[in-house]
Amino acid sequence: MKCVNLIMMSMSILFATACNHTGTSQQLSSTKTITSLEISPYASSGIITESNHEITIAVPIGTNLTNLVPTIIYNGANLSPASGVANSFTVPASYTVTAQDGTTQIYTITVSATNDYTSSNIGYLKYVPAGTFQRDATASNTSTVSALRMSATEITQAQYLALAGNNPSDYPGDTSRPVTDTSWYDAVEFCNKLSLAEGFSPVYTITGRTPASGFPITAATVTADWNQNGYRLPTEMERMWAAMGATLGSGYTNPVYLTGYGKPFAGANSTLADGSDNTNLIDDYVWYGTPTTSYGPPALPSMHPVATKLPNELGLYDMSGNVWQWCWDFSAAWPVGACSDYQGPASGTTRVKGAGFMGDDASEMAVAFRTDNDPSAAIHSIGFRVVRP
Repeated sequence: MKCVNLIMMSMSILFATACNHTGTSQQLSSTKTITSLEISPYASSGIITESNHEITIAVPIGTNLTNLVPTIIYNGANLSPASGVANSFTVPASYTVTAQDGTTQIYTITVSATNDYTSSNIGYLKYVPAGTFQRDATASNTSTVSALRMSATEITQAQYLALAGNNPSDYPGDTSRPVTDTSWYDAVEFCNKLSLAEGFSPVYTITGRTPASGFPITAATVTADWNQNGYRLPTEMERMWAAMGATLGSGYTNPVYLTGYGKPFAGANSTLADGSDNTNLIDDYVWYGTPTTSYGPPALPSMHPVATKLPNELGLYDMSGNVWQWCWDFSAAWPVGACSDYQGPASGTTRVKGAGFMGDDASEMAVAFRTDNDPSAAIHSIGFRVVRP
């Protein structure tokens, strides 16, 4: 009888143990995503489109695509091919993430050799080649601009919110619209934050920030170190050169682009200095002339999502229209004669803005049209885009 009791007790313990083990077991995860892709030694990050599980990344022209080493961060149990292993990307490559529960997800990675740059925070920056252009009707007034990369669109509300932590725009809701209501000081501070987020050296030193925290910034002392590799605002000459299409612009002549300054808008195909032979339709390229009865805050026209019109020759969107865009320069009369990488006067009170506002008429969409604002102005019609080397 004692033996039977011992046997029954042992069976009860085994049963209880089995029940307890089953009750506390964890369900295997089905997560299987790639969250980050970089290719060494290039300072470029992949753009992940989760809806179709595609990743695109740009590397410099001349890169050997047959032997690239991707660094991939993923959520899952396994990645094949593995991160850190050389692979050929002459054609799109497939990478499979396996979840803990054994399910899989295939990602297609496409690598393009281009002088463009891919930012993990703001998307594509288009390459703007170096060159020289005539900036007004006087043939001797020429500007030479070094090569740079410029954000393909204005900085959006979503991009600004992610780094600055706030969305000051009068038009919340659709965060693919340009961020607005940013002072010039807010824009340069964003540039520094973006540089730090991507491991670049900030261009700007900002002191005397007023207020010490919060937005908008209404006063500060800002100096620029042009030798740093981080993000910054374009100079007025850089913005103008890019807007006319640089060396890809219609009517371009080497070594000096003689007629681009006369384009009636970015994307015009005119070859004459007065723009009179343009046949492209401004409505295809530019948001402009919107009546103040459109939706948005009372008596204010609302912004449009970026990149919803055609780009110019460089692949840059909204270089005319939608919102004004801050430039680095203090506002003053242009210098006389030839200048190279002109950064504006050393001092002043207002800062240049270009591109035109969607509530303004067509004349203000011209490539050479310029105006200015106090750098503390945080208003609904002004946004910005960024450049880096």
